[in-house]
Order: sequence, then C-alpha cells, then structure tokens
Amino acid sequence: MVHSGASASIPTCDAPKTVADILTAAANLIEPEGAWLQGAYTQDLRCFCTLGALAHVSGKGATAVGVTPPAKALANHLNPEDSSADRVITRWNDAPERTQAEVVAALRAAAEKFRTANSVGTERSEVHHKTGVKP
Repeated sequence: MVHSGASASIPTCDAPKTVADILTAAANLIEPEGAWLQGAYTQDLRCFCTLGALAHVSGKGATAVGVTPPAKALANHLNPEDSSADRVITRWNDAPERTQAEVVAALRAAAEKFRTANSVGTERSEVHHKTGVKP
C-alpha cells in the first residue's frame, strides 16, 4: 500500500448526480497530497484508491462500484479493449509506476470525455427533436 497519510479532513460535497460529476468529485477527493493510495480501497477514510474514491463520492459500496457508469466510463477511457471496469481500474491504479497526478488527470480527462460525448448526443437529440431529421 502506497500513500503518505493525508492528515487533512476528507472534503465533503453534495452527492454528485452525473457520471462526469462523480469522476470530477473522485479526482478532487484524491488530489490533495497523500489522499491517494494503492493496494486497498481506503485507509481510515483519509486516502483512497481510484475505485475507493469513486465508491466514496457516489455512495456505492466498494464491491458494487466497478459496475457503475462512472467506473465504466473511466475504464473505457483507460482501456477500451477490456470490458471489466474493476480489473482495468485496479490494475492501472496499482501499477508500481502509477502516480497520484496521473490518476487525478485520468479522472478529469474521463469526466471531460463523458461531458463532451453527452453534449454532442444532446445536441443531436435536440436537432432530431426540432427537425424530425436524424443527424
């Protein structure tokens, strides 16, 4: 288990509602120095691995978080060839060369990718709704 034992209290937030919000909240949770770890979901609710952070901010249990849309969105961002979000994220998070900065950046990038994909889809749906023509 790798961490530096964050001493600051865990940031609190209103329950995020969208996939992108959950990914961003998880990034915010593990961004402070020492708030990220490897080899365990959490330690004393002071530091979290990637899946542990997703579980914490989404209110899902650690055993269920791997099947949630935010975990699937992150896993798809990391490795679109593997359909097991839990496996992809755990192996990626726990790789010896992985850094906290990389984890935070990946969560933010996956959130932005999801936002962009949904805004394009929303725009297309609005065009279809308004015009009756599928884009």
